[in-house]
Amino acid sequence: MRRVPAARRLLIATATFGVLVLLALLALRAGSANGAAGSTGNPLGDLLAPVTGPAGGRVPPDAQSLASGWSRVQDPADDGVAAARPSGAGAGWTAVAIPDVTQPQPTPASYAGSVWWYKRQLQVPAADAGSTWALRFEGVRRIASVYLDGRELVQNDDPYSPFEVELPQDSAGRTVTVVVRVDGRRPSPLSEGWWNWTGIVRPVTLVPRAHLNTVDPAVQGAATCTGPDVCDRSVRVRADVQNRTGAALPLRARVTLTDDKGQQLAADDRDLGTVGGGAQRSVSVDVPAPRARLWSPSSPVLYTATIELVSGTSIEQRIVRRIGFRSVTAVGSRLQLNGRELRLRGGSIQEDLPGRGAGLSDADVQRIVQDLEDVKANVTRAHYTLDERLLSALDRAGIMVWSQAPIYQSTTRLDDPGLRERALRSNQRAVIASRNHPSVIVHSVANELSPVIDKHQGAVDYLAKARSDTQALDPTVPAAIDLVNYPGYPAQQAYGAFPVLGLNTYFGWYDGRPGHSTGRFKDFAPFLTRIRKQYPAAAMAITEMGAEGVRNGARTKKGTLQFQNVYFNRIMNVIDSRKDLSGALYWTVREFGIKPGWTGGTPSKFAKKDGIHRKGLLTYYGKPKPVWYSARNRLDGSTWAVGAPVRSKYGR
Repeated sequence: MRRVPAARRLLIATATFGVLVLLALLALRAGSANGAAGSTGNPLGDLLAPVTGPAGGRVPPDAQSLASGWSRVQDPADDGVAAARPSGAGAGWTAVAIPDVTQPQPTPASYAGSVWWYKRQLQVPAADAGSTWALRFEGVRRIASVYLDGRELVQNDDPYSPFEVELPQDSAGRTVTVVVRVDGRRPSPLSEGWWNWTGIVRPVTLVPRAHLNTVDPAVQGAATCTGPDVCDRSVRVRADVQNRTGAALPLRARVTLTDDKGQQLAADDRDLGTVGGGAQRSVSVDVPAPRARLWSPSSPVLYTATIELVSGTSIEQRIVRRIGFRSVTAVGSRLQLNGRELRLRGGSIQEDLPGRGAGLSDADVQRIVQDLEDVKANVTRAHYTLDERLLSALDRAGIMVWSQAPIYQSTTRLDDPGLRERALRSNQRAVIASRNHPSVIVHSVANELSPVIDKHQGAVDYLAKARSDTQALDPTVPAAIDLVNYPGYPAQQAYGAFPVLGLNTYFGWYDGRPGHSTGRFKDFAPFLTRIRKQYPAAAMAITEMGAEGVRNGARTKKGTLQFQNVYFNRIMNVIDSRKDLSGALYWTVREFGIKPGWTGGTPSKFAKKDGIHRKGLLTYYGKPKPVWYSARNRLDGSTWAVGAPVRSKYGR
C-alpha cells in the first residue's frame, strides 16, 4: 500500500475535523429549534455568530417561523390569570398550528366570542450584548396580551394589523415560555360587518433585533409618469432607525435591486451620519432604477430590494422585500395607473373559508386568489388590511387592491376622543402594513360613515387627520373614503377633501332611509349624475353593489338566485354607460360569515338567517351561482386601463 505523505495526512485530518465540527453544529442547531418549524435561511443561525460579512463584521441571523409547537385552552370564565395561565400552567391545553381560529364554524354560540390562551416553549437563540429577538404577530383577533415566563410584556387591541414584541435581552440563549391571552369577546356594539373570529389568525415569526433596527420601513417601487408608461422609477426607502445601545453609532445604508435572474439593476451605498445612543432617526433613501419595468395587471413584474443597515463593520439589519414599480394618481376625476386611465373590474373578499374561518392556510390564500382569477377580476377590496401573504400573492397575480382601514360605520364612536385616537392608530397601521405592495392602489380611511358627516365634528376631525396621515405615510397612492349612498343629501365638505371616493350603492335592493329612499332601481343613474356634480374633482368607483341570492324562484322576487343575476346585470348596464367612473367592484366574490340572524335585504320568510352573507357570486363552499357566469363576462378585467394591453392569463 502506497504511503501518504505527512503533509497530505495533516491536510486530510484538518479537513475531516472541520467537517465533524460543521456536522456537530448542525446537530446543535436542530436540537435548539425546539419545534420552531419553518426556520429559513442559514441553517446554522447565529451559533456561528459573529458571522463575518463582506465588511468583516457580523451579519444578522435569519427570522424563524413559529407555526408549530403551540397549544391552546379556552377560558370561558376569564379566570385564567388567577389560574396561573400566564405562565403556561394548568390542564386542558390542546396542540394547534398557527394560523388558528378557536371555533372555525360560524354558529350563533361562537359569535359572542370567548377568552382563549395560547402557549409555546421557545429556545431563544443567542445574541451579543445590545442585541435581542422579537416576536412578530401578523394578526390576533381580537385583543392580545403577550406574556414571557408569566410576565406581561404588551397588550395589542388592533385585530387587523401586525405588531411586534421585543423580548428582554436576558432571554437570549434561554428556553422561555411564550403565552398569549386572546380576548375574542364581541364588543357591544360590534362595529364590523363580518364574523367575530377569535384566535392567532395570521403567522407568527421570531425576528432578530440588533444595535440598530427599524420596524416596518417603507420599501417601495415609486414611479412618476409624464405619459402612458413613460415614468421615472426609483427605489424609495423611508425608515425610523432606533439605536438600542447607549452610545452613538455610525449608520450606512446599502440598497440593491435585482431581478429574478439575479441581475443587479440598481445599487447605492451611502453614509447617513450617526444615530445617538438610545435615540431614533428618520432616514430617507431614493435610488434611481431606470431599467426596472413597470408593474401592472397585464405585467405584474416584481423585483427584490435588499436594504442593509450597516454600522462600522457590522450589518445590523437586512431587509428583503419584493417590490413593483408603479404610479397611482387621481387626475381629472379618474384614477390612473402608470399614466393610463384605470378600468377597474372586480369583486371584494373576506378572509373567511369553511373550516378555517379567518385562520387561513397558505392553500386558502391561493384559493382566494384563484377565485378572483376565475372571475377575471383585476381588482379586489376588503374592509380591513389583508394578510401579508395574501397581499404578496395579489402582487404576483397582478390583481389590484382597494385597501382599507377597519373603520366601519363608526360615526358616533369617533366623537369619543379615546376611540377617535384608536381609530387614527388603526388607520396608520393599516397604511404601514400594506404600503410596500404594488397591488395597493388606494388607502381608504373608513367605510360607510354618516351621509351628513359635516354635522359630526369628531368624525370630521378624524377624516382630516387620517387623510393627512395616509398621504404622509404613503404618498405613492391617493387617500380615499368609501361612502354609503342615499339620494337627496347635500355635498359634504369633509368628503370633498378626498381625491378618491368609493360609492357603495344598493338602489333597488335596500329601502334606504325615510326621505332618502334607495328602493327604486331607476333612481340609481340620476344619483350618479348628482353625486358627480357634488364632487366634480374626485375620482370615483363603485365599491359595493349586489343582492342576496338564497333560493330558486322568479326573477322578479327578491332573494332568488334569478333576481340576483338580473339585478347584477342591470347595475352593470348603468355602470358601463358611465364615462366618469373608474370602475366597479361586486360585494362579494364568495359568501362569508357575518352575524347570526342576517337577512341582508331578503324577505324574512325566505332568509336562511344562518349567519352567512348571501350576496356572494360563489356560495360559502365555493359553488357558482347563476350570477357567477354573468360576472365572468361583465367583470372581465383583462383590459385594465384605456389603451392598456390585454392580459392573456385571464380565463386560463
